[in-house]
Amino acid sequence: MESKWVGESEANWRSLFDEAKEKQPTIIFLDEFDAVARTRDSKDVYGDKVVNQLLTLMTDIDNANDDVFVIAATNNFKALDSAVVRSGRFGKHYEVTPPDKEGLREIFKINTQNRKLDENINIDDMLDKLVNIKATGADVRHIVNEAHNNGFVRAGIFEKMENSTYSVMDIKNFKITQEDFDKALMDFLKDKKDTSRKPIGFIRPQAS
Repeated sequence: MESKWVGESEANWRSLFDEAKEKQPTIIFLDEFDAVARTRDSKDVYGDKVVNQLLTLMTDIDNANDDVFVIAATNNFKALDSAVVRSGRFGKHYEVTPPDKEGLREIFKINTQNRKLDENINIDDMLDKLVNIKATGADVRHIVNEAHNNGFVRAGIFEKMENSTYSVMDIKNFKITQEDFDKALMDFLKDKKDTSRKPIGFIRPQAS
């Protein structure tokens, strides 16, 4: 099984699909699909060529009845070129919605099961905030980890580790507090506002 990052190159796309056909049955999974299959607008000539190449490759697979399955994921479906999501290309669409409050509660329990929480934490209030921002399971995990780190900073545990004054009792007495979660959530919301996009590339792991 190989893993690749597909970059904006027609040659890379052809190479990827050729290899998939040679090794069929295969599955090609494309994450952050809107980064390479955005609506063509003639302003980005290079990007338009990539979309055209992708459409041709998908049509070839369909016409040849190849045993190659292409799955793409995006959190910006509306940005995709209309031709890409037609039948014969990506014709089947499945929406994965964020978890509801009870779903988030179960995810929160899983991610905090080995952590000590202060009994005064208002979990329901925090879950309501997470529902409002349509948080995912990965978001919950990130917030819990950040709250834990915030607690270590607040309790001076990191500093004690650096100074070699850390003891087992520091962990025994440690609990994540409401303050730690509030800071983690505030920082998460601030980072979430950053919508800057990063280019993606293409890597082929070297055989060992």
